[in-house]
Amino acid sequence: MSKTRLIQSYTLGPIVRINPHEIHIIDPEFIDELYVGGLKRRDKYKWIARMLTGNTSLAGTMPHDLHKMRRASLNSYFSEASVKRLEPMIKDITSKLLKRLDSASTSREVLTMRMVYKAVTSDVINAYAFGKPKNEIDMPDFNAPYQLGMEKLNDVIYILMQFGWLFPLLDMLPNSIASWTVPSLVVHRKAKKEWAVQIDNIRETQDEKVDSEDNVFHGLLNSPILSSADKTTERLTVEAFVLVGAGLETTATTLMILTYHLLANPTILRKLKAELQAAIPDASTLPTFKQVESLPYLTAIVQEGLRMHSGASTRQQRIAPDEDLIYTDPATAKKWIIPAGTPVSMTPTLLQYLPEHFPDPNTFRPERWIENPRLDRYLLTFSKGSRICLGMNLAYQEMYFVLAAVFRKYGLFVEGEGRGGPALRLYDTVRERDIDMVAELAIPCPEVGSEGLRITVMG
Repeated sequence: MSKTRLIQSYTLGPIVRINPHEIHIIDPEFIDELYVGGLKRRDKYKWIARMLTGNTSLAGTMPHDLHKMRRASLNSYFSEASVKRLEPMIKDITSKLLKRLDSASTSREVLTMRMVYKAVTSDVINAYAFGKPKNEIDMPDFNAPYQLGMEKLNDVIYILMQFGWLFPLLDMLPNSIASWTVPSLVVHRKAKKEWAVQIDNIRETQDEKVDSEDNVFHGLLNSPILSSADKTTERLTVEAFVLVGAGLETTATTLMILTYHLLANPTILRKLKAELQAAIPDASTLPTFKQVESLPYLTAIVQEGLRMHSGASTRQQRIAPDEDLIYTDPATAKKWIIPAGTPVSMTPTLLQYLPEHFPDPNTFRPERWIENPRLDRYLLTFSKGSRICLGMNLAYQEMYFVLAAVFRKYGLFVEGEGRGGPALRLYDTVRERDIDMVAELAIPCPEVGSEGLRITVMG
């Protein structure tokens, strides 16, 4: 079902009880009421928490107060100031990306950009979380078997959410049986073991003088905020699963989507390249964060990509435990009183395609963000309020920096035109099949069997 048909299906109005327990609202004016910060408490619904490893990880923590405490132990690592200190590391990984693109121009290799960008974002989040990258950008296959195995978990995510007892049961199965029932579990188990080893290694050196700002898990193990129960290897391994998974999957997918739209829209790419050339005169050197983070057209491009392809496409539920919520239907002025303790949800993918706020929503048009800078109040990609995405600042810096570096150097290859320097060319990529959301498996997914964006590099 297309997004347009989903929106049209709301014939009963903007507020609908979608199951015996949960109310769904499709009205962006209600965002700031549901997703609040400050002193108002918001719990997470257990149904979505199951997808995020239950009450163990920060993202899956249900009670407001426990979430607030756990988040306080991580906030400083993902502040704007902390993320800017990662510039040398992100520069190094981006430099390796450009070298791989250069190499592909010689070999005429067809690059699956989903895997290329996942290698980049995986190296960034692993380096920051554990103190060393996995060096996936250096691997000939970009560690694709691992990434494909982890992707397959999305195929069963909603089954595991509906039946909370199923994942613990499957997790007890030996690999020989697990590989037959849910093959991706074997990949997941291997990753968990690797994370546990890294966490234990960090634990053994936690008393040494280490700059914990360069290592998230060293900081967590030394946190005065967390209890000893929250510092166990078992819990921190679950935290690693969510932190690493979210840190690489969503940002890499958005980078892929943005790369497609730039290559598919030459006029937009030309405007971006003009802005980048003015800001970064020397194409042979990597930019700095300061050079790219405030570029208006690059910012508009990133915002439009986040609007059209929200990293997490599932419903975002919140529970107000202490107060009734009041929703007023804008068309009828009817007031609805939602009792305290009721799960209420909104869906980014639906809100961000509403034509009354985003005219011609299926068209990639960055200019809308320049014409109306206030549109960001309707952007729910990173959620909002006290549970806003922890890694938002890191995601923005990666997207700004990688896009600027790639498109300052590379242009669009057009058949029949003279060579104007290094260029990228779309290869057997169809938007409706490979880019647009066809299935919703907690993240937006294309058609089954799609490899996403593929390109060739022309020297």
